[in-house]
Amino acid sequence: WNPETGETRDVTFWRVEGERTILDFTFAPLESMFVGFRRVGETPEKKPPEDEFLYAVGIDGDWKVSFEPDKGAPATAVNFDGLQSLSKSPVPGIRFFSGTAIYEKDIATKGWSRKCSDGVRRTDLMAGADRFVLDLGKVSVTAEVSLNGRKFVTLWHAPYRVDITEALVDGPHNRLVVKVATTWHNRLVGDELEPDDCEWGEANARAATESIGRPLKRIPDFVLRNTERPSKGRVGFSTWNYFGVNSPLQDAGLIGPVTIEKYRMRRDTKGKEK
Repeated sequence: WNPETGETRDVTFWRVEGERTILDFTFAPLESMFVGFRRVGETPEKKPPEDEFLYAVGIDGDWKVSFEPDKGAPATAVNFDGLQSLSKSPVPGIRFFSGTAIYEKDIATKGWSRKCSDGVRRTDLMAGADRFVLDLGKVSVTAEVSLNGRKFVTLWHAPYRVDITEALVDGPHNRLVVKVATTWHNRLVGDELEPDDCEWGEANARAATESIGRPLKRIPDFVLRNTERPSKGRVGFSTWNYFGVNSPLQDAGLIGPVTIEKYRMRRDTKGKEK
């Protein structure tokens, strides 16, 4: 039983050694499973074949990226020429952004570039495969994937992979949307470049050199009365001064590389070898 997705499946292979029943699993990083022994079965004669990995193709090029409003980022969508951490952007509102960024792209199933030992070939994404897995590469921190309007499980740890077989269609327009939520770390660092509008208490030892490590002395009026903030460039608010202007930024957003992996199924739906 998969505790993240709720999926359950029968174990198709095990072996008995003395008084032990041995099961073989391949786990992704940070993955876990529950195993339940509910009935007696005959030991399989051989292990069924795994799905055959064919190759992966990269999703390169432009992405349209829009940002959660009122978080200091651009109000309209921005075109990204490839993927990198938001913290590397030359635009301060993107570099210090904290919130949900939405990445969108159309995927065509024809004309993909496939790197081979003898060069680069053009390939049909759908040809010769039964199953397709989207791999987002590096993500900071969580991602929600939808393809052609179908939503998949939220991905919150590596590997950021999801089976998209049932949503992928053969044609020029497969709409891929990836919503990535970041932490508030970078925004709080960026806010330190703006004039302060809070009254802080006594600093700890680090504050003398880094201007951090101070508790809030009192809740400011703009919070209590829900009025306009005096320091208009600030976005975040915390009751503890965590960061200074020299605090390093964290990776944020969809970093990639994003690929689609192709597989050929070696078993039918009943677990029998094809």
